[in-house]
Amino acid sequence: MTRTASHNAVVRELADLLHPRPRFHEPFRTACEDPLFAWHSGLTADERCELAYRRLRMLDQHGPGATTLVREPLRLFALQEWAAVVDPTTLSLAAIHYNLCQGTIRDLRGSGEHLEQCLDELARADSFGVFLATELAYGNNVAAMETRAVYDPESREYTLHTPGPRAVKFMPNTGLGVPKTGVVLARLISLGRDRGVFPFVVPIRDGAATPGVKIRALPEKPGLDLDNAVTAFDRARIPYENLLPGTHSSLAPDGRFHSDISPHQRFARAMGRVTPGKLGLAGGHVAAARAAVALTTRYSHQRRSSGKRGRACLMDHGGHRSAVLRELARVYATTFLVHEEQRRYAEHRDDVTGREQRIALTKAYATWSAAHTVTVCRERCGAQGLFSVNRIPEYIGLGHVTVTSEGDNSVVAIKAAQQIVLGVDHTHPPVPGVGPSDSDMLDPAWWYRLIIARKERLIAEARKSRGESSTSSFETWSALEPLLLEIAHVSATALALETMLRALGRAESPTARHCLHSLAGLEALDEIARSRGWYVLEGLMGEPEARNLPKALDELRDRIAPHSRELVEAFDVPQSVLRAPIGAEDYIESWSELAESVKPRDDGQARSRDQVRTRCTEPSK
Repeated sequence: MTRTASHNAVVRELADLLHPRPRFHEPFRTACEDPLFAWHSGLTADERCELAYRRLRMLDQHGPGATTLVREPLRLFALQEWAAVVDPTTLSLAAIHYNLCQGTIRDLRGSGEHLEQCLDELARADSFGVFLATELAYGNNVAAMETRAVYDPESREYTLHTPGPRAVKFMPNTGLGVPKTGVVLARLISLGRDRGVFPFVVPIRDGAATPGVKIRALPEKPGLDLDNAVTAFDRARIPYENLLPGTHSSLAPDGRFHSDISPHQRFARAMGRVTPGKLGLAGGHVAAARAAVALTTRYSHQRRSSGKRGRACLMDHGGHRSAVLRELARVYATTFLVHEEQRRYAEHRDDVTGREQRIALTKAYATWSAAHTVTVCRERCGAQGLFSVNRIPEYIGLGHVTVTSEGDNSVVAIKAAQQIVLGVDHTHPPVPGVGPSDSDMLDPAWWYRLIIARKERLIAEARKSRGESSTSSFETWSALEPLLLEIAHVSATALALETMLRALGRAESPTARHCLHSLAGLEALDEIARSRGWYVLEGLMGEPEARNLPKALDELRDRIAPHSRELVEAFDVPQSVLRAPIGAEDYIESWSELAESVKPRDDGQARSRDQVRTRCTEPSK
């Protein structure tokens, strides 16, 4: 495709709006062009897991170093985006190794230097970090965990013990036989008293498991080749200095405990790294969704189909084009939202009060949206979307992970919505340029006003139901959960629209403004159309407007369609990184070259029907 100077200028402007700090991304993009990140045929799950650890080491070598990654979250978020695009398993490893393990140690070790050697080993990737919190019987109620660390003042050691099968640490990535250092959450017991949950630094394995640590591999799970295992402790001994008390608590050598914060606050600090973890996983998943949309768009412009005597491409078909452009708008919205919340966190990470609600809503909305986007892309690519070499199936597996990891989406969304209903709402400051408007369906003020009105009326409905309830608090909130999920969704949609409109306000060229206005409108009007019956019944929209919504959506899609190539090129995910046949300039030539390199499924010898029948029916040995 011939690219004009104006085309390149629009792509660059859109890319700068999407990725305001390209210097953070460039080292990791360069690393991902290495052959190590190419698709590998015929690997077992264990081999794919080992490959992910090698890939993490290479990303680490190209980056600014682990210490900088932990201290400067925007750089870590950039690493996680590129890891997600080339290998979702590597994304999970990075989130655990840098954020949950090293981040927790650095945040809570206090002023002492006793853990410097441990941090040096982790920073060099001589040992990989793991995080052991969830237990078999304790997930979102992990504060009630049973693992105990009993302090002995005479030996100045803790005895770390798993009291029963309910308390085994469930699915940390401790299975692979490489050195692992764990941050283990356990109940601190000193002088016979339970002091609450604290993190401890624990050597997990150096090849073999360390004394007192028992590791059993878990079965494979589709979509992510992490070395998950069940891990238990049998009176493992760890030194006094390996407690991570933070700056508000302390344990004296004689066992006396002091804290100037509540047990709830101590637990929140122990789990503090889960908050940026939400943003890291969301950013990675949305990056994968961008890659999926880019691949689907490129393929759709060259794949021929019926129509125009065989000259029609997939994007010439209205149904296909409508689906792809809708996901293009969705992924722009989620990208702007996630990057905005990442920036806010990086600027104020020492005080996330009031931001946790927005982060929770962002994580749930972005990962649910990205999962939907990737699934649509898989379907729009037809049979091509089934092959791992085209990346999209791996992104589907990633979606199954991100909607659960760092807080199950439903749980964190409901909790955020509860806070909103209770009057603690940090989600929608006024957006510059959005004021009173008539009912022009292509006016951003109209979109914003309708979405906010729906949010406010749903909140009022929840408050009214809660006030009229005669059941217990738990039963009342439980009955409201479907409504709370809708409040969370509409609140996050409003946040996404705000960030898109701010980006529109920063755009300079007419083409970039035209594209962003149309994308924001497609995102907003599709959300409004989803509930148009409600808007009519509430008197917020007339029947003529409701009937005209499909026409308005068609008009926006028609505006976007001629610019679809520029819009996905602005994602800046090159074919040199993706290496997917459907992303190539000529997908047929790319597939032809790939077919020469794929390993045969057996020894490559021809077999007679009788040989095949015997081989497929003989008992396993």
